Amino acid sequence: MSDTESDERGTDQKETTTPIWIVASLLGLNLLVYAQVFGFGVIDGWDDYLYFLEHSLLEEWPTASWGERLLTPEIGYPGPIPTVLYFLIHQLPPALVEPAAHGLNLAFHLVNVGLVFVVGRRLLESTRVAWAVAAVWSVHPLLAETVAWISNLKSVGMATAILGAVWLWTHYLQREQTKFLLGAGVCLLIGLGFKPPAVVILPLLLGLTLLKKPACLVRLPTVIFTAVTGALTAVYLWVARQIHHQFIEEDGFAAQVGGFWETAERIGAGFFVKMRNTVAPVDLHPMYFSDEFTTVHALVGGAALLGLAAFTGWAWFRCRAAAAAMIFFWMNYLPHSGLEYLPRFTADTYMYLPLLGLLWALAALYVQLDEAVVERWKRVVTVGLAAVLIAFSLLSFVQTARWADSSTLWKPLLEDYPEQYPPYHMVGQIYFEREEYETAAEIFSAGLPYYQDVAGDRIMALGYALERSGRPDAALEHMVSVLAGDHIDGRFVEPANAHSYTMYLLVTYELPIPEPGDGREEVVEAALQFLGDEQMDAAHAEQAAEHLEAQGEGQIAKAYRDYAERRR
Repeated sequence: MSDTESDERGTDQKETTTPIWIVASLLGLNLLVYAQVFGFGVIDGWDDYLYFLEHSLLEEWPTASWGERLLTPEIGYPGPIPTVLYFLIHQLPPALVEPAAHGLNLAFHLVNVGLVFVVGRRLLESTRVAWAVAAVWSVHPLLAETVAWISNLKSVGMATAILGAVWLWTHYLQREQTKFLLGAGVCLLIGLGFKPPAVVILPLLLGLTLLKKPACLVRLPTVIFTAVTGALTAVYLWVARQIHHQFIEEDGFAAQVGGFWETAERIGAGFFVKMRNTVAPVDLHPMYFSDEFTTVHALVGGAALLGLAAFTGWAWFRCRAAAAAMIFFWMNYLPHSGLEYLPRFTADTYMYLPLLGLLWALAALYVQLDEAVVERWKRVVTVGLAAVLIAFSLLSFVQTARWADSSTLWKPLLEDYPEQYPPYHMVGQIYFEREEYETAAEIFSAGLPYYQDVAGDRIMALGYALERSGRPDAALEHMVSVLAGDHIDGRFVEPANAHSYTMYLLVTYELPIPEPGDGREEVVEAALQFLGDEQMDAAHAEQAAEHLEAQGEGQIAKAYRDYAERRR
């Protein structure tokens, strides 16, 4: 028997003889922290509506075309697997829908914890160290958002596919058996079905191959695998980018794409936030605001990234396990780095897998230490690890509890960030959903000074609340200011239904058109725009014509009557 075959058998035997309590302890620790999610609800007015509540395919999936099922343009990128899983969940009795959705997130996370352990054991060649990394990673407070928020099914599912592909690929590099190659390909397809950043799977696997076994790159099965999955990934990425760019353009975010220095500053500041929250995860929230961070923060974050790049180069020649961990970090971090603009400045969930790469790299350095040094510091390391696990578990339990519902998530932010738009909008939505329209209007109104960088229909929330509270005249006044651009920076799109809602208020409540100079011009322009949209039936057009004529706008009234005649 060759030495290689002996090593392979030894590794396999270690993997099959690991006591079950080792994995059970990891899963039990995570259940203590995250089991509370079964009692959580949805986050009103945010992505839970887009992905989980109002996505049309949640009802129409059986009758939708395969193009709609696979590309899901309604959510801004292909996400067919989360969509079909949500469709299936919605077939359950209503009382079980939300617990099942949260339970699915937790289930994927628990699978990921197991995969992190087995992959880490192969990478670090130490069961004890692999357990420590899996434990620290799995209860780090940065992961609370991913596990506790229904909408992050796409992230935990994609992570399962990435970790599964890496695990199978390590077996392929060791044994060069085609079944592991095919398994990694299946994981790639599943990852793409969850979320576009899964395109990193192929370059991740090739990077690990170049590091660990370069000769395998020219083997025919590897070449065929690379060609097929590379072509598939390229086509998928092109389609996903087209869908996503169209989506953000319609929502007004495309205008925020800046030049080279602005992009570099965004990347540096974003990484500064992530490193701060990794080291001191005590002020975590669902929205970090770019205007909070200075050029100095961006420089510190940029310097940290350059330092990690230098460390990766050093590790390539001096510590291959650390280099492999850093390849894992870079491949999973780059799609969320800010290199390409994303509507959110940064988010805790973007560190779900990159954090693991950093922890693996640190552990790899520890494993390389001289045995005498390890033995000398063993007790200190053990006590420190226990302290970190206890602290992170408690912090993560508290952080997870913040995601119970919209109120627990957003109300503290309204107090902590009184000069930022999102908390006002989210808290206002809470009261709007409760039909407490007066309070909702007060919250939306208080946030108006901070809406300058807000795109699209969000700015109209105050109008809806004012109307529902019995003040349609105030709602029209607000819409006049919206149409005049008083609350919208010129870089952003105007609300999609601003004209139709203005006309709805004007005609339905028979409100007078403002005087010239006080908004008459904006209302008249809205009437013309709405007419051009051709969304009315004949009866509504006739009703609008009568009101416009009574308000002294006979020419526009005639245009509405002509339209009504054409529609009859």
